Amino acid sequence: MAIVNGYIKNTTGQAIPFASVQILDSDFTPTGEGAASNSNGYFYLTIDPNNEPYAIVASSVGYKPLAVSLSTWVNGNIILLQKNVIELDPVVVTSGSQDKWKALLLLIPLFLILKKDKARKVSGIGKVDTNNVVLIGGGLVALMVVNKILVALGIGKGAGGHAVDTEQNDPGSEWKPAYYKSLPAGTQYYTLTASGGDLFSKQIYNAFTLFKDNFDQIMGVFNQLQTKTQVSVLADYFQQKYNRDLLTFLKDGGGVLPWDGLSDAQFYTLTTYVNNLPNTWP
Repeated sequence: MAIVNGYIKNTTGQAIPFASVQILDSDFTPTGEGAASNSNGYFYLTIDPNNEPYAIVASSVGYKPLAVSLSTWVNGNIILLQKNVIELDPVVVTSGSQDKWKALLLLIPLFLILKKDKARKVSGIGKVDTNNVVLIGGGLVALMVVNKILVALGIGKGAGGHAVDTEQNDPGSEWKPAYYKSLPAGTQYYTLTASGGDLFSKQIYNAFTLFKDNFDQIMGVFNQLQTKTQVSVLADYFQQKYNRDLLTFLKDGGGVLPWDGLSDAQFYTLTTYVNNLPNTWP
């Protein structure tokens, strides 16, 4: 066995915690070996020469992945990742009815109370149906504007929240243990070792704290999963360890308030990433 270690940083020299580092063979296919960088961006992994290791590829949410040949690698080296900048259409704010803004101002105290500890969260528990929103104060506020505010505050659903609902209502979803257990006999698929499933489950569980949640740590786990079957296996390990459904836990973060758990935007990022994974074997 050989040892490979080093650091993952961005182009400004800042460490990237919980970045995924995977080994690729000569066909640039993942060998199944990998690790995540720690809070200082440091990674350490052992590789099996029998797997024909050719390169390592580092990746992290919000950054462009980068592959580095092992033939030139020196332990302790630094891999610099560039930010993956997504251009968004500009937001144009136009003047409108003064009553609309007065109505919004009437809602601000309520929003501030709801944001007291954790803002921008979405759990799916006790969500506001924006089709039934009643506005107090006589002002007419566009439903779309109200919906965006409620989503931002974590008491309404956006694209991420609806994506989660779809997965939870789908009995064949890769977010459920039944997904990999229902594969036909003889199907080859990537799985997780018992130690890997236990470690990943702990990292997800410990990513939620009373005052701050670590989404990078959660994405660091999922960046190491190569297939949907591994997501399903992880859901099984998580359920056995904590007696909780993985997706439900990510929604509520172990809390009871509507804004506990991942934000709508974070859920959209996570579910999109998982949906793009191959089903069983890369």
